[in-house]
Amino acid sequence: MDRFRIVFVVPARNEERSILKVINYLNNYGDTIIIDDCSNDNTFNILLDQNVIKLQNKTKQGYQKSVIIGLQEAKKLKYDFAITFDADGQHLNLDMSKFIKELNNSCDLIITQRNIKNRISEYILSFYSKIFYDGVDLLSGVKAYKVSNLKNDLLNLNFNSYCSELAIKIIKKKLNFKKYPINILQREDNPRIGNSFNVNLKILYILIFFLFKYNILNK
Repeated sequence: MDRFRIVFVVPARNEERSILKVINYLNNYGDTIIIDDCSNDNTFNILLDQNVIKLQNKTKQGYQKSVIIGLQEAKKLKYDFAITFDADGQHLNLDMSKFIKELNNSCDLIITQRNIKNRISEYILSFYSKIFYDGVDLLSGVKAYKVSNLKNDLLNLNFNSYCSELAIKIIKKKLNFKKYPINILQREDNPRIGNSFNVNLKILYILIFFLFKYNILNK
């Protein structure tokens, strides 16, 4: 861990129940950037007394744009690796010291592979990924990026894919990536992006977008 400057990028919206646990956990392993996405609970007030880099969106930006804002801050502060991490506490059982040992100069991206998915559409997207991208868990919230690779063209994401397109763009550039299996905990409340029929449709729309952009029109 001492070889690299590591920062965790944590988008958060209305996570007052779990954000302090996440901060206390991550501060054992590196610095933390929290991007508060216009929470209307006590999330940002909790951050004020914490030893973290605090960013607050002036208007609600959503998960993907909040992650990109955090990654851009990691570039600005010249970190070596940025690890995205969800604020809901589902990854608090991850052995982070072991995960960090996977980082090295030849590693451009590590994608964690969740043992369970939240929605049926995620299993369908996983089948697509198995065909084209070695089965990486595109929607997993914990990914490690080599910051020096995060050029503007990679971070320019005009389509909302919950940041999964960034992983595809890195893989398509033939940069080095690896998969890392994890077990996740159950949320204490409902997922922020929901688990409704509309969210399943959104993920299926993401799959169709990827098929046309990267596999049909870009042969």
